Amino acid sequence: MGINNPDVLVPILDELDDKFKRWNYLASDIANESEQLQKISFDQLSSKKNKVFLLSNQVEDDFEAIKKVKDQISNLERQCKKELDETDRLKKQTSKLLQSSKSELSYWNEELKKAISWLEKAQNRLKKAMVNLKRAQDEVERATIEKQRALERLNRCESNYTRDKEGNKVYPDCSYERGIYNDAREYYNNAVHQLNLAKQEVEAAQEEVRKAEICLTRCRKGVDLSDKSVKLASKSDKLAIEALGKAEKSEEECHSAKMHARNAEDIAFEEKKQLEKAQSSVNRASEQYEESEQNSKSALELNDSAQNYCSKGTQELEVRVDYLRKFANSVSIHPKKTNYNSN
Repeated sequence: MGINNPDVLVPILDELDDKFKRWNYLASDIANESEQLQKISFDQLSSKKNKVFLLSNQVEDDFEAIKKVKDQISNLERQCKKELDETDRLKKQTSKLLQSSKSELSYWNEELKKAISWLEKAQNRLKKAMVNLKRAQDEVERATIEKQRALERLNRCESNYTRDKEGNKVYPDCSYERGIYNDAREYYNNAVHQLNLAKQEVEAAQEEVRKAEICLTRCRKGVDLSDKSVKLASKSDKLAIEALGKAEKSEEECHSAKMHARNAEDIAFEEKKQLEKAQSSVNRASEQYEESEQNSKSALELNDSAQNYCSKGTQELEVRVDYLRKFANSVSIHPKKTNYNSN
C-alpha cells in the first residue's frame, strides 16, 4: 500500500501528533525551566546589587569616618605641637628660674657667711671697746684720786705760811707740789680724753654690731626665701619635665594615630577598588541578565508561537485523522478496490 492509504497515514499522523505533543510539552518545560533560571538569575543579581549597595554605603561611611578621624587627628596634632612648644618653653623658663634661684641662694649663703663674720668681728670689737672703756674708767678714777691728792698737798703747802717781822705772810716754796698737781691734772685730763674715746669706740662698736645683726637677719631671710624659691623652682621644673614627657608622648600617639589613619585609608582605597570591581561585575551581570531576559522573552514568544502552531497543527491533524478514520471506515463498509498509490 502507498502512503496515500488511510491505514498507513493514520498511524503516521498519530505518531506525528504524539511528537507534536511531546515537543509542546518539552518546549513548555524548557520555557518553565528558563523562567525559573531567569528568576534565579534575577534573585542572584538582586543579591549582588544589594551587597554592592551595602558595600558602597560601607565604603562611603568608611571614607567619611576616616575623614573625620583625620580631621580630629590633625586638630590633635596641632594641639600637641602647640602644647609641646609651650611645655618646652615652660621647661626652659623653669630651668632658667631654677638656675637663677640656685645662684641667688648661693649669693645669699655667701652674704650670710660675710654677715656672720662681720658680726663676730663687731662683737669682738665691742668686747675690746668695753674692756678699753673699763680701763679708761679705772684710769680716770686713779687720775681723779691722784689729782685730788696733789691738790690737797698743794693746798697744805700754800696754807703753811709764816709771818715776818712786819707781820706779812711769807709763803713757802710750793713749786714742787704745784708741779705734781699740774702733772696729776694733765694725767687726769688725758684719762678723761681716753675715756671719751673709749665711749665713742663702744658706741661705734655697738652701732656696728647693730648693723651686722640687721645684715645677718636680712641675709638669713634672703637665704630662707632663696631656699624656698629653689624648692619651688625645683618642683616647677619637675612638673615641667613631666609635662614635656606627656606632651612628647601625646605627639607620638598622634603620629601613631596618623599612621593608623593612613593604613585605614589604604584599606578603604583597597575596598573601593574591590567595590569598583564588584560594580563592574554587577554591571556585566546586569547586561548579561538583560540580554538573557531579552532572549528569554524571545524564546517565550517563540514558544508561544510554537505552542499555537502545535495546537493548531494538532487540531488540524486530529481533524484529518478523524476524517481519514471515517474515510477508512467507509471504505471497509463498502469494499471497493481503489488505487491509493501515489504517482
